[in-house]
Amino acid sequence: MVSMLTTMRKGAAAAMLTLALACGLCIALGLANALAIDISPSKKTADPKTYSGGKAGKFSLFTSDPKRIFRANAIDFRSLATTIDVQPKPLSLSQIKAGTAAPFFKVVLAIKNSGKKPITLSFPNAQRYDIRITNSAGRVVYQWSGDKDFAEEYGTILLNYDDRASYSVEILLAEIEGGLPPGQYRIEGRINNYPELKSEADFVVGP
Repeated sequence: MVSMLTTMRKGAAAAMLTLALACGLCIALGLANALAIDISPSKKTADPKTYSGGKAGKFSLFTSDPKRIFRANAIDFRSLATTIDVQPKPLSLSQIKAGTAAPFFKVVLAIKNSGKKPITLSFPNAQRYDIRITNSAGRVVYQWSGDKDFAEEYGTILLNYDDRASYSVEILLAEIEGGLPPGQYRIEGRINNYPELKSEADFVVGP
């Protein structure tokens, strides 16, 4: 009789343990389903507020405050310095024509991050910059992008603290309208997609 009672108690305990485990599993599955939220930064799945207040296509986790979104995505352009330089100096036609059948001069456009935070620049296509030259009358005599096509490929540049990205361009005299006769000119360089990032400089072409 005692043996039978002991067996019944063990069976009841085992059944209760099985029920408890089953209940725990159901609760765990329910929580898992509740937490299985698609966090892909896509306009189809993200809260519309995610994109309000910032620039198009930028994703932010600050979904409740559009002003915080804008601050998180905004670039502090005060941290970025853009410069442009013409080489050689002074620029003499006779000097750059000497010893070469295709005389050219060099232009270097650079951007530097002097801020404390990394900055990412985004580009809608393969173009990263543009350069143009105007004469003393304000007429454009050269534009680097004028005869180029750019692949429609999204890209980025990451500039950490004290990083510098530079673009060096060799400009043939034959590419310039009128051949760049002696006189005063202005050169302007811009970073694509960011009109705030530009630099201008005057230079003189000697005989």
